[in-house]
Amino acid sequence: MKKFKFEINYSKNLEEKIFQKLNHSGVAFIKNVISLKDLNNLQNIVKNSIRKNGERYFTILNPLNKEFNLLKEDKEFFLLSKNIAEKKLSRTIRKEDFLSVLRVITGDKTKEKSYQFHFDAYILTILIPIFIPQTQSDNGHLILYSNLRKKIRYSFINFLEKIFYQNYLSRTIIKNLLKKSINKNTIKLKPGNIYFFWGYQSLHANLPIDPKLLRSTLLLHFGTVHDNSFADKFIKKFRHRMELKNAQNHN
Repeated sequence: MKKFKFEINYSKNLEEKIFQKLNHSGVAFIKNVISLKDLNNLQNIVKNSIRKNGERYFTILNPLNKEFNLLKEDKEFFLLSKNIAEKKLSRTIRKEDFLSVLRVITGDKTKEKSYQFHFDAYILTILIPIFIPQTQSDNGHLILYSNLRKKIRYSFINFLEKIFYQNYLSRTIIKNLLKKSINKNTIKLKPGNIYFFWGYQSLHANLPIDPKLLRSTLLLHFGTVHDNSFADKFIKKFRHRMELKNAQNHN
C-alpha cells in the first residue's frame, strides 16, 4: 500500500450529522468511502496475515502500527473520529485512548465466534469491513442493540458487567432471549463502507460464519470511558496476554 485515503472530506457539519445520528439511532455509516483499489490492498494484507497465521480465527492488536500503518496518514478521517469521541466524553482524547484490532474469522471453530455479545471499553467503535461473505446465511453480519446503557459511574461495576456478559453461559442465555429480535437488529456489512456506533453503550456481536468462508474486519476504538481505572487496565492486559498466547500456539 503506497497511499490510502478514505473518501471523506472532514467538516463540522459532517461531524455533527454523525454525532446526532449515533445519539438517535446508535449507528451511522458512510457508503463507498474506500476505493476498489484500496479495498483490494487491504484484502491482500489480510490474505498475507492468513498465510502467516493459518486459516483460523485470530486477531492482531494495533495493526495500524504494523500492517495497516498507512491508514494513519488520513488525518481528516482521524480528526473526524477523534472529535466525535471527544464530544461524547467531554474531554480530550489522548494517544492511549485509541486501540485498533484486525479480526479474522475463518476455518474450524468459526461458530464459536458468533453471538459473543459484549460492550466495548471505548465510547466510539468504527468497523471497517474487509471481507464479508456474500451469502444469505452464515455471513457474519453485525448484531447491534444500540444505546442500551449510559456511562457507568464506577469502573468496578463495568468490570463486573464484563465478567457477566463475557462467559459461555451468559452468552447462551442472552442469545436465546434475543433470538426473536436478532433479525431486525442486524446491520448488513458491505466492504467499502464504514460503520460508526457507540461501542461502550451498545450490546453487539456477529452472526455465524460458514467455516469455508472468510470474515475480516478492522476495528478502531476511540475514547476509554473509565480513564486510568485499575479494572480496565487489568482487562486489557489479560486480553493482550490471551491474544499473544493464541498466536504463539499456532506458529
